[in-house]
Amino acid sequence: MDLKDIQSWEWERIYEKRPDLRKVPEPSLDSVIMEFLKQYEVYVKPASTGEHNRAADAVMGGLMGGLGGPAAVGLDSGLRNQKKNAAIQEWTQWKQWALGHEDFPAFREAFKGKTQKHNANVDELLASDLVREEIKHILEEQERLGKEDHVVIRWMIFILLPFALITTISIGLTPTTRETEQERIEREMWFKPSE
Repeated sequence: MDLKDIQSWEWERIYEKRPDLRKVPEPSLDSVIMEFLKQYEVYVKPASTGEHNRAADAVMGGLMGGLGGPAAVGLDSGLRNQKKNAAIQEWTQWKQWALGHEDFPAFREAFKGKTQKHNANVDELLASDLVREEIKHILEEQERLGKEDHVVIRWMIFILLPFALITTISIGLTPTTRETEQERIEREMWFKPSE
Protein backbone atom coordinates (compact mmCIF):
# COMPACT_ATOMS: atom_id res chain seq x y z
CA MET A 1 0.00 0.00 0.00
CA ASP A 2 1.43 3.35 -1.07
CA LEU A 3 0.61 6.10 1.40
CA LYS A 4 0.84 8.73 -1.34
CA ASP A 5 -2.32 7.31 -2.92
CA ILE A 6 -4.42 7.99 0.18
CA GLN A 7 -6.73 10.98 -0.24
CA SER A 8 -6.93 13.78 2.34
CA TRP A 9 -10.47 12.80 3.40
CA GLU A 10 -9.25 9.24 3.93
CA TRP A 11 -6.44 10.56 6.13
CA GLU A 12 -9.05 12.34 8.24
CA ARG A 13 -10.79 8.99 8.82
CA ILE A 14 -7.45 7.42 9.73
CA TYR A 15 -6.70 10.25 12.18
CA GLU A 16 -10.06 9.64 13.87
CA LYS A 17 -8.94 6.10 14.68
CA ARG A 18 -5.23 6.87 15.13
CA PRO A 19 -4.66 10.53 16.14
CA ASP A 20 -1.03 9.70 16.93
CA LEU A 21 -0.36 9.43 13.17
CA ARG A 22 -1.11 13.11 12.53
CA LYS A 23 1.97 15.22 11.92
CA VAL A 24 2.35 18.54 13.70
CA PRO A 25 3.07 21.59 11.54
CA GLU A 26 6.26 23.54 12.12
CA PRO A 27 5.46 26.19 14.75
CA SER A 28 5.40 29.82 13.70
CA LEU A 29 7.60 32.35 15.44
CA ASP A 30 4.53 33.94 17.05
CA SER A 31 3.34 30.62 18.50
CA VAL A 32 6.81 29.92 19.93
CA ILE A 33 6.86 33.39 21.48
CA MET A 34 3.40 32.87 23.01
CA GLU A 35 4.53 29.59 24.61
CA PHE A 36 7.73 31.24 25.86
CA LEU A 37 5.79 34.10 27.43
CA LYS A 38 3.42 31.68 29.18
CA GLN A 39 6.39 30.55 31.28
CA TYR A 40 6.43 34.06 32.71
CA GLU A 41 2.64 34.17 33.09
CA VAL A 42 2.25 36.63 30.23
CA TYR A 43 -0.78 35.68 28.16
CA VAL A 44 -0.81 37.90 25.10
CA LYS A 45 -1.75 37.01 21.56
CA PRO A 46 -0.40 38.45 18.34
CA ALA A 47 -2.36 41.53 17.37
CA SER A 48 -3.43 41.52 13.77
CA THR A 49 -2.69 44.63 11.79
CA GLY A 50 -4.71 43.78 8.70
CA GLU A 51 -7.78 41.76 9.57
CA HIS A 52 -10.97 42.81 11.26
CA ASN A 53 -14.63 41.90 11.22
CA ARG A 54 -16.15 44.15 8.56
CA ALA A 55 -19.71 42.94 9.20
CA ALA A 56 -19.48 43.77 12.90
CA ASP A 57 -17.98 47.16 12.04
CA ALA A 58 -20.85 47.90 9.66
CA VAL A 59 -23.50 46.88 12.21
CA MET A 60 -21.89 48.92 14.96
CA GLY A 61 -21.48 51.89 12.62
CA GLY A 62 -25.15 51.74 11.66
CA LEU A 63 -26.23 51.36 15.27
CA MET A 64 -24.07 54.22 16.46
CA GLY A 65 -25.13 56.38 13.52
CA GLY A 66 -28.80 55.70 14.19
CA LEU A 67 -28.59 56.31 17.90
CA GLY A 68 -25.95 58.98 18.23
CA GLY A 69 -25.37 60.52 14.84
CA PRO A 70 -22.16 61.04 12.86
CA ALA A 71 -20.17 62.22 15.87
CA ALA A 72 -20.86 58.92 17.68
CA VAL A 73 -19.75 56.95 14.62
CA GLY A 74 -16.48 58.85 14.51
CA LEU A 75 -15.92 58.45 18.23
CA ASP A 76 -16.65 54.70 18.10
CA SER A 77 -14.32 54.25 15.15
CA GLY A 78 -11.59 56.19 16.92
CA LEU A 79 -11.96 54.10 20.09
CA ARG A 80 -11.81 50.84 18.14
CA ASN A 81 -8.69 51.99 16.32
CA GLN A 82 -7.15 53.07 19.62
CA LYS A 83 -7.81 49.61 21.16
CA LYS A 84 -6.38 47.89 18.12
CA ASN A 85 -3.27 50.07 18.11
CA ALA A 86 -2.76 49.46 21.84
CA ALA A 87 -3.00 45.68 21.31
CA ILE A 88 -0.49 45.87 18.44
CA GLN A 89 1.89 47.93 20.54
CA GLU A 90 1.58 45.56 23.52
CA TRP A 91 2.24 42.50 21.37
CA THR A 92 5.21 44.18 19.67
CA GLN A 93 6.77 45.06 23.04
CA TRP A 94 6.37 41.54 24.43
CA LYS A 95 7.62 40.03 21.17
CA GLN A 96 10.76 42.19 21.28
CA TRP A 97 11.26 41.31 24.95
CA ALA A 98 11.00 37.59 24.19
CA LEU A 99 13.30 37.79 21.17
CA GLY A 100 15.86 39.67 23.23
CA HIS A 101 15.66 37.29 26.20
CA GLU A 102 18.78 35.19 26.69
CA ASP A 103 16.76 31.96 27.18
CA PHE A 104 14.63 32.37 24.07
CA PRO A 105 16.96 30.81 21.45
CA ALA A 106 17.32 27.63 23.53
CA PHE A 107 13.55 27.51 24.16
CA ARG A 108 12.87 27.99 20.45
CA GLU A 109 15.19 25.16 19.46
CA ALA A 110 13.72 22.85 22.12
CA PHE A 111 10.19 23.73 20.98
CA LYS A 112 11.04 23.02 17.34
CA GLY A 113 12.90 19.88 18.43
CA LYS A 114 9.72 18.50 20.04
CA THR A 115 7.84 19.06 16.80
CA GLN A 116 10.55 17.44 14.71
CA LYS A 117 10.80 14.50 17.12
CA HIS A 118 7.03 13.94 16.99
CA ASN A 119 7.02 14.07 13.18
CA ALA A 120 10.00 11.67 13.02
CA ASN A 121 8.08 9.25 15.27
CA VAL A 122 5.07 9.51 12.95
CA ASP A 123 7.31 8.73 9.96
CA GLU A 124 8.67 5.66 11.79
CA LEU A 125 5.16 4.49 12.60
CA LEU A 126 4.02 4.96 9.01
CA ALA A 127 7.01 2.96 7.79
CA SER A 128 6.11 -0.06 9.95
CA ASP A 129 4.21 -2.91 8.33
CA LEU A 130 1.91 -3.26 11.34
CA VAL A 131 0.66 0.32 11.07
CA ARG A 132 0.32 0.07 7.28
CA GLU A 133 -1.81 -3.04 7.76
CA GLU A 134 -3.94 -1.18 10.32
CA ILE A 135 -4.38 1.73 7.87
CA LYS A 136 -5.41 -0.75 5.20
CA HIS A 137 -8.05 -2.22 7.55
CA ILE A 138 -9.33 1.25 8.47
CA LEU A 139 -9.74 2.13 4.78
CA GLU A 140 -11.41 -1.20 4.00
CA GLU A 141 -13.81 -0.70 6.90
CA GLN A 142 -14.58 2.80 5.66
CA GLU A 143 -15.23 1.48 2.17
CA ARG A 144 -17.54 -1.22 3.55
CA LEU A 145 -19.41 1.32 5.68
CA GLY A 146 -19.69 3.60 2.67
CA LYS A 147 -21.31 0.81 0.66
CA GLU A 148 -23.70 0.10 3.53
CA ASP A 149 -24.57 3.79 3.65
CA HIS A 150 -25.42 3.69 -0.06
CA VAL A 151 -27.75 0.73 0.53
CA VAL A 152 -29.48 2.58 3.38
CA ILE A 153 -29.85 5.70 1.25
CA ARG A 154 -31.32 3.67 -1.62
CA TRP A 155 -33.88 2.08 0.72
CA MET A 156 -34.75 5.46 2.19
CA ILE A 157 -35.34 6.82 -1.30
CA PHE A 158 -37.34 3.71 -2.21
CA ILE A 159 -39.56 4.16 0.85
CA LEU A 160 -39.71 7.94 1.26
CA LEU A 161 -40.05 9.03 -2.36
CA PRO A 162 -43.39 7.25 -2.95
CA PHE A 163 -44.64 8.52 0.42
CA ALA A 164 -43.69 12.08 -0.51
CA LEU A 165 -45.34 11.76 -3.91
CA ILE A 166 -48.57 10.35 -2.43
CA THR A 167 -48.64 13.08 0.21
CA THR A 168 -48.10 15.80 -2.38
CA ILE A 169 -50.80 14.41 -4.67
CA SER A 170 -53.28 13.95 -1.83
CA ILE A 171 -52.72 17.52 -0.64
CA GLY A 172 -53.30 18.74 -4.17
CA LEU A 173 -56.51 16.75 -4.51
CA THR A 174 -57.91 17.56 -1.07
CA PRO A 175 -60.32 20.49 -1.16
CA THR A 176 -59.23 23.53 0.75
CA THR A 177 -60.56 24.12 4.25
CA ARG A 178 -62.65 27.08 3.12
CA GLU A 179 -64.47 24.98 0.52
CA THR A 180 -65.13 22.23 3.03
CA GLU A 181 -66.47 24.73 5.57
CA GLN A 182 -68.76 26.30 2.94
CA GLU A 183 -70.16 22.91 1.99
CA ARG A 184 -70.87 22.09 5.65
CA ILE A 185 -72.75 25.35 6.15
CA GLU A 186 -74.89 24.75 3.07
CA ARG A 187 -75.67 21.23 4.19
CA GLU A 188 -76.68 22.28 7.69
CA MET A 189 -78.92 25.10 6.59
CA TRP A 190 -82.59 24.08 6.97
CA PHE A 191 -83.57 26.58 4.39
CA LYS A 192 -81.91 27.66 1.19
CA PRO A 193 -81.48 31.34 0.64
CA SER A 194 -83.65 32.62 -2.12
CA GLU A 195 -81.96 32.77 -5.42
